[in-house]
Parts: sequence; structure tokens; C-alpha cells
Amino acid sequence: HWSPRRTKCQAGALEPALTVLHAGCAAQDRQRDFPSDYPAVGLHLLRGLVYAAQERLDDAEQEFAAELADLGRGQIYSRECAANTWYARGAVYVRRGQVREANAAFARALENEPGHLCSLAALGRPLPTLAPDSPRALDAGIARAIALTRAGRHADAAQVFREAVMSSGIAHAGWILPVEPILHAYARPEIWGDMLATIRDRAT
Repeated sequence: HWSPRRTKCQAGALEPALTVLHAGCAAQDRQRDFPSDYPAVGLHLLRGLVYAAQERLDDAEQEFAAELADLGRGQIYSRECAANTWYARGAVYVRRGQVREANAAFARALENEPGHLCSLAALGRPLPTLAPDSPRALDAGIARAIALTRAGRHADAAQVFREAVMSSGIAHAGWILPVEPILHAYARPEIWGDMLATIRDRAT
């Protein structure tokens, strides 16, 4: 099932993604001079997540800072984007061993979105119990995988993630895995390789 070559090919897909994201970030930046009714949001965040997946943590931090600086101009999803960006910044701090800074970033995410499941999980706080048919059931499953990863239980995290994705009726369920910054799947291909392949196959 899993092979190093297969996982390497998937990781190689990050570079083509960056080509698209460079153009998207440039378009998002141009909105400062040409305001619109529905401004784009989140492209610097996504580029930062790709950089983090490539271990370019300094570049990732710059992108998260750019995203946070760009919020507050009437974007529909600005609070959600702010929470996700603070969470991603916290994940980078985790990977650098900066625990105090990480916890502060996760707390900032919760200030923007008190129910931000990934930040709750990253902080080791209790997660809500949701019904299987809840719209947030998939997010809760991913959050449980994040909590297990923070506890060092990587194989259990992969199993919980798989169960959440495969039980979801959402076609693109689990798309975040290649760039999820705490799960950091490419760092443990022997654990996450099969799931990365599944996500790739579901996207094609």
C-alpha cells in the first residue's frame, strides 16, 4: 500500500499548488487598492500552510502575518480566517518547541472563534460530543486526531482521522491533511502514507 515513492510524488504536488497560490495572493493583495463587495480571504493562510508542509517555517510565518494584517476589511469569513491563521501560527510554534508562544496563539484563535475545534484540541481542552450527523462531525474527528498527535499518539491519530473521513459523506473530506500543520503527515509517511494516497485518489 504505502511506498516512499508514492508519498514523494504527493509531496511534489505542493510546488504546482504554490504556483497557483502566488497568483491568488497577488490578487488578494491588489484588493487593498481596489476594494470589492466580496473580498477574497485566506490565500496567504493557505500559502503559509503549504510552506509549513515543506518545512519552510520562516516563510510560513510571514504568510500568516500577511493574512492577519489583511483582515478586517469586511471579508465575510474574516473571523474564521483569523482563527485558522492563529491556529496555524501556533502549530509552527509547536514544531519549533515554543510552547508558550504556541499556547498564546491557540488562545488568540479561540478569541476569534470560541468553538474553534482544532485550537481546543491543540490546547488539550475537552472537545464537544457531536452526533454522527452533525455538520461539524468531520471537524470534530480531525480535532481528535490533532489532540492525539499533541499527545504523541501518531498512529492512533491517523486511525481516528481515517475513520472520520471515511464515515463522512463529503466528497472532499480530509482535503486539509497534506497541509494540516500539527498532523504534519509528510513527516511520518509510514503512518500517514495510505491516508495521503486516499485523499489524493478522492480528489481525482
